[in-house]
Amino acid sequence: MIGNMLGVILARGGSKGLPRKHQLILGDKPMLTWTFEAAKRSVLLKRVIFSTDSEELAAMAREAGIEVPFLRPEELSGDSSSTGGALEHAVSFIEEKEGCRFDHVLTLQGTSPFRTGAHIDEAIRKFENSGCECLLSIKPHEYPAWWLFRTDADRLNLAFPWEGDAEIFKVGRQFFPQLYRPNGAIYIIRREFIRLKGATINPDSATYYLMDSADSVSIDTELDFMMAEAIWRRKQAL
Repeated sequence: MIGNMLGVILARGGSKGLPRKHQLILGDKPMLTWTFEAAKRSVLLKRVIFSTDSEELAAMAREAGIEVPFLRPEELSGDSSSTGGALEHAVSFIEEKEGCRFDHVLTLQGTSPFRTGAHIDEAIRKFENSGCECLLSIKPHEYPAWWLFRTDADRLNLAFPWEGDAEIFKVGRQFFPQLYRPNGAIYIIRREFIRLKGATINPDSATYYLMDSADSVSIDTELDFMMAEAIWRRKQAL
């Protein structure tokens, strides 16, 4: 069994790539509200808290019915601050205040508006049956990694070696194995691993929850937001 799980929504007030991105109206609501509503619509996630350094975002969470037990300290809210550090603070705060202990932590980032309550429940079920220490949501990677380059002075060099027999620039992308990458929507990790390692992924004991590319959109730039608006309009038209 999965045991006692705490859901933590993370969002900082500052954003250099897209200022005030969490307050931008996507469709019919602020972008951050999409994540609040998804968390509340999950059947299996029994408790969710919100970690932020912004009183404005905290007020949005309270209005949506999400628990805000603290404002995140400034030292955990900068551009170089880690997700693991923010999670350790959030979980420890509740455990120390209430004298409880959580077994697992589910993390939702506020930049994934199309992740739904159903996605969260499916991910929890997948994790519960996996026997792994962590789960991360993923999406198909659109481009073969073996076609990527790094630059050395004025020369291009392949970023990753290709060990196959074929010449990699003479074949179509369907020749390569399908790769996947994290989409940032859902993370589940054993609570003790966060305490020991300060991280949300244990690559030695990980399973996955696969989401399609449209639902995986993560908003960090103006272009990301424009794509999200287009996806929302398309969803409305279906």
